[in-house]
Amino acid sequence: MGRRDGRVCQRVFSICGVAVGVEAVESGLIERLSSTWKQLFAVGPVAPHGPPRIYLEFTADLREEAVACRERVFASDELEVWTTDRGYHLRTGKSRLEIDLERERAAGMLDRGFWSSPLAVRREFFLLAFLMLFRRQGMFGVHANAVASAENACLIVGPSGSGKTTLTLSLVRRGWNYLSDDAMMLRAVSKGVEALAFRRGFSLTRQTAERFPELGAAFDHALELSDGKRFVVLDEVYRNRSAERCAPRLILFPRIGSYGSRQTLPLDVTVAMTRLIQQSPGIMTDKPRAAEQLATLKLLLQQARAVELVLGSDLYEDPAGAPQLVERLLGV
Repeated sequence: MGRRDGRVCQRVFSICGVAVGVEAVESGLIERLSSTWKQLFAVGPVAPHGPPRIYLEFTADLREEAVACRERVFASDELEVWTTDRGYHLRTGKSRLEIDLERERAAGMLDRGFWSSPLAVRREFFLLAFLMLFRRQGMFGVHANAVASAENACLIVGPSGSGKTTLTLSLVRRGWNYLSDDAMMLRAVSKGVEALAFRRGFSLTRQTAERFPELGAAFDHALELSDGKRFVVLDEVYRNRSAERCAPRLILFPRIGSYGSRQTLPLDVTVAMTRLIQQSPGIMTDKPRAAEQLATLKLLLQQARAVELVLGSDLYEDPAGAPQLVERLLGV
């Protein structure tokens, strides 16, 4: 529960195993954040000892003159990200968040309109903030899915439309555990690199859900995202099949080829590294941590084999055959 020290409510969350402290002037805001983060991210039990590593402070107002934006590095219809002298400035509508990377803190304001904005906008706002702050903890984001089974684990890396989600769901249907859809964290540990579940829920179109009939009810009751997809929580369908972390032995870069095509092509380290960099947000804008992130990707490629997986467009009609390719690569 949050506690009130004077006029400030405080609570500590654990996201990807990182203790995140939050302060707000209203207990209601803490509750809203708690509900939203548990819905969208891999929120776990708080570690019993040690102070939070990252702090977010939400105030009733954030002075406009306090913002010293330098260069816009991201923009969409709903969200903008600017660099500042201390880090980054996030803005959506009238809501703002100032990220101070050196102090590992963020201060911001969420107006009433924020909570009625599309779920995808709220998710992206917090997702970008965590991606930036977690870099100081040696954790780096990657556009990927991950599945694990016994001692085997596979990272599936690629942009939207490359078949990541369909391939992941087809593996989960065969008994594999899943971590995240489209957003993972990578962290160097004593034994190599581990992938951490970051985002909860899968972003699915109706067409994708119809290829997996067991998702029918979950999809029908799922929340709408702004891009025509729905936010589907797989826990409701594949019970006890989520995983928090894994050590990838295989890195797949899927792509959709011609109808009926299906093959695997080994990738050398240089090509695989280039593709990982392309799918690693922040690596070009956060120079102080770029070397550490590159070292983590290099270590990942030392522990896992990189393969391009060419899947025919018939994957979307009959996804059952693709998992057999993955399992053969892992020797399952």
